[in-house]
Amino acid sequence: MPKYRIQYFTKKANGKTYRHPWLGYRQRNQNGTPTFVAVVSLVGMPDEVVEALDRSLKSGGGEAGEVLFLDSENIGAAWVAWRIGERRGIWETLSRLEEPYRRMVTVMVLDRVLADRPSSKLDLWERMKTDKAVLGKVAGLPEGRPLAEWYTALDQLLAAQSAMELELFERRNGSAERIFLYDITSSYFEGEHCPIADYGYNRDGKKGKKQIVIGLLTDHGGMPVSVEVFQGNTSDKTTVLDQVRKARDRFGVKELVFVGDRGMLTSSNRVALTADEFAGIHYVSALPRAELAELVEERATPIEDDLFTRKELFEMAVDGKRTVFKHNPLRMMEDGETRIRLLEKTAEKLAALKRSVTVGKLKNPDVIAKRLYRWLNNWNVGKFFTTSYDEGRFDYALDEEKVERAQRFDGWFAVVSDLPPDDHTSAELVERYKSLKHVESAFRAMKTTDLFLRPIRHWNPNRVRGHVFLCMLSYMITLEARRLFTDFLAPVQKSEDDEIFRASLARLWATLNTVKTGKLSIAGKETVQVSPITNEVRALLKTADAAIGKEAKERFGVSL
Repeated sequence: MPKYRIQYFTKKANGKTYRHPWLGYRQRNQNGTPTFVAVVSLVGMPDEVVEALDRSLKSGGGEAGEVLFLDSENIGAAWVAWRIGERRGIWETLSRLEEPYRRMVTVMVLDRVLADRPSSKLDLWERMKTDKAVLGKVAGLPEGRPLAEWYTALDQLLAAQSAMELELFERRNGSAERIFLYDITSSYFEGEHCPIADYGYNRDGKKGKKQIVIGLLTDHGGMPVSVEVFQGNTSDKTTVLDQVRKARDRFGVKELVFVGDRGMLTSSNRVALTADEFAGIHYVSALPRAELAELVEERATPIEDDLFTRKELFEMAVDGKRTVFKHNPLRMMEDGETRIRLLEKTAEKLAALKRSVTVGKLKNPDVIAKRLYRWLNNWNVGKFFTTSYDEGRFDYALDEEKVERAQRFDGWFAVVSDLPPDDHTSAELVERYKSLKHVESAFRAMKTTDLFLRPIRHWNPNRVRGHVFLCMLSYMITLEARRLFTDFLAPVQKSEDDEIFRASLARLWATLNTVKTGKLSIAGKETVQVSPITNEVRALLKTADAAIGKEAKERFGVSL
């Protein structure tokens, strides 16, 4: 148990000298030099109490009575996250919700941003009933709200979503934004009773579970603009045109560039965007593998092979649209390995079919054909095989010439756009398409690394949608935190022998949470003070414009 004492520190400001008393203890540092370890500030306590405490500690007891450290609360991360949300305008847009629901949503957003695993509504309800609810303090939420209100808060949030999205978009100079990125993902469900949950293409690797489909629209840098929840069996491409209309009509951007993945901006959607309805709207996407193959292999005027021997970017007009070809050496290896694997799987099925025909299990040509076409194009490699069959006969062979020709195009992808050349160069079109990585990063953060959107346990469709919108708001804070604290989160390698260490947001929040409020009881009188702040943490707080000043102290009940 350390032997506590009081030490005064002086600070000069505006020609005056101020003495600040701190309670702490002395210990030797790693160099053996005695140092004072400050535990809690006594600034704000009456001078006579501080003096009495000082005499008591020096004499080993007496006038000041018993000194007790009652508890402490981690406030640094909550305050920084709150300030980021304030600067993004999130809390202001929540003013559309009635009280106390807007404060409940604020608590839920902060909890999702800061917690290792976000709490359920039941857990939050239990935590907010105590006087140590830090998130409740920073949000100004009164204690003891009924559990049902936490679910009602999601209903209110959903009702305000469209207006909130528009206000948040306009706050960040949305009128100047013309680039919109769009992609979709899925998220699995626990349970069977949500009407919008359904079986579909599962991106989570959770076979046998229902899911919802989530579409995310962002600006050019990946900051979310709007999120939408679809039925779990919704196809990617069917969501595209409505998202284009949303960007144009709800957000008022008449001249825009819509950037979408090759699976969404299909040839039919690209044709649809040429209609008069979409005048002034352009797109950037990439050709699906099948379209690229058709373009280079099966057209009456095919692309010259020698173009594909050049490891550089080049552009040509195809059907009046700009098509930019780019080679990726890493993808070249992936394409080759994938083709070999799929050819082997298809060959195994064809070999099994041949054995069944050879031993007489299958004779009817129609039955043989049914089995053949079940597998021939199951993995889109049927074009590399030649097949023939008749009564009691089946033969197949791998077309080595076609395989060799396909290998020449490994690693190539083609970006397609209707933008004029004076708007984007060829290189800029490629980079614009690659910027979809921002949406992928958003999904990764929302689903796994930061916010843990899944699994979803709500059964009410509106609350599912409210939950997803809540996660989008939370992601806006985490994305801003990553941008603000780039230096802190950057990879670090101290020496050649050390592995590269990449700091996580969890480490950032833990570092900030070294800022605590401590409650001290002296002779029956309580005071709440902020713990000492290291230079590193002080710099982080300054970066976020989140100094622990009067406003923060008032929210956390610090004695002024």
